[in-house]
Amino acid sequence: MREAIVLIDIGNSATKLALTGRGGRAISAKTLLTLPTSTTTARTAAAALDRLQASRRVGGALGASVVPGAKPLWSRAVHQASGIRLQWIRHDWSWNFRWRYPHPETMGADRIVNLCAARQRYSPPLIVLDFGTALTVDMLNPENEFIGGMIAPGFAMLSAAMAQRTARLPASTPRIGRIPSRIWGRNTRESMRCGMRLGYRGMLRELISSAMASLENPATICVTGGYAAKAMATLPDIACRIHPNLTMEGLAHAGRLNLGAA
Repeated sequence: MREAIVLIDIGNSATKLALTGRGGRAISAKTLLTLPTSTTTARTAAAALDRLQASRRVGGALGASVVPGAKPLWSRAVHQASGIRLQWIRHDWSWNFRWRYPHPETMGADRIVNLCAARQRYSPPLIVLDFGTALTVDMLNPENEFIGGMIAPGFAMLSAAMAQRTARLPASTPRIGRIPSRIWGRNTRESMRCGMRLGYRGMLRELISSAMASLENPATICVTGGYAAKAMATLPDIACRIHPNLTMEGLAHAGRLNLGAA
């Protein structure tokens, strides 16, 4: 039985699990498991791990988390399921890019592995966008150095804030996507949808154009995240490469670089 590595990506909204073989990329999206981060318990974590590794012998586990409180639960679950220690992504591991960033220890693990996966696929300069609960934009310059990034509200976060921070605006879940031909709303909800869609497209365009200008070189734009394809569809004039499993790919490559998984 071939040995596998468990990959765990803990985001603010969802936790994703996958297996990768030693020397291989993360398995296909059809075999990924997803749990809601906020309601995951020791029991549901154990059940997910049992399902994931039912037919594979596990020889390692690697995790990236932006939710510190979730790490002990998953560390215990992995140890109980496989008898191994779950290792968490660190900035001071070996990476396929260099740091030109004052405090890399403050960098989110998901952003680090996204950069790692994008760099594995493409040559710098690179702009990496992750459309999650928050939108992150990170850049590698032509010298293959991480020079910094930008963090903005995610589409759902921005929508929820309008209802939470006002007295009369209703809760709404507008969908990002094609911009309607009529840009004004004829009632409150329509007005909110128009403002959200147009405003978010404008913010996204400004973030990307500013990142491109700062690099002073043509850059490859690599995007990931739950609504990446729909968001970028609002900017058809901007060429990008969409990789839904970029974070998992980055975790798998981090294993090859740091866990002797080659």
